[in-house]
Amino acid sequence: MVLTYDAYSETLEEQKKKEDKIKKLEEKYENEMKKIRDEMSQQFNQIMYVIKQNPSLANVKPEVLINKKYVS
Repeated sequence: MVLTYDAYSETLEEQKKKEDKIKKLEEKYENEMKKIRDEMSQQFNQIMYVIKQNPSLANVKPEVLINKKYVS
């Protein structure tokens, strides 16, 4: 099968658009994953801070500590 120059150019352009779309989706995914990791790290640090302030909390379920309000 032989493509005309216009068909070839159009095919290349469509391929480039698809690649750009995939790249944008990958970047969005990576940014969302980084955001989630940062939030989880922050929550973990908050939990550890609360436990360090009161070691008896080491036996409490993490869900309770996440919702606990504390003073820094």
